[in-house]
Amino acid sequence: YALISLVPNLTRESYVLIIAGTNIESTEAAGDLLDDLPRLEEALRQRGVDPSRKVEQLQLLLRVQCMNGSYSAAEIIAHRIDH
Repeated sequence: YALISLVPNLTRESYVLIIAGTNIESTEAAGDLLDDLPRLEEALRQRGVDPSRKVEQLQLLLRVQCMNGSYSAAEIIAHRIDH
């Protein structure tokens, strides 16, 4: 599993991006999703988010299939988005 989380910092003047996985491969899968803008935009659209608009908070939970030191698939299984 992996988590991508965008949350406001303590002063609410900027944001903190948190990328974490249960292992290295899962963390890599989350980073690759963020790095693939067309894929990320489509994932956001499927969840009712316009990628060109600002969100206040975003959390994506990914299920990642790992094998032999790399990941083979990653899918978003849960999300929380505050506009």
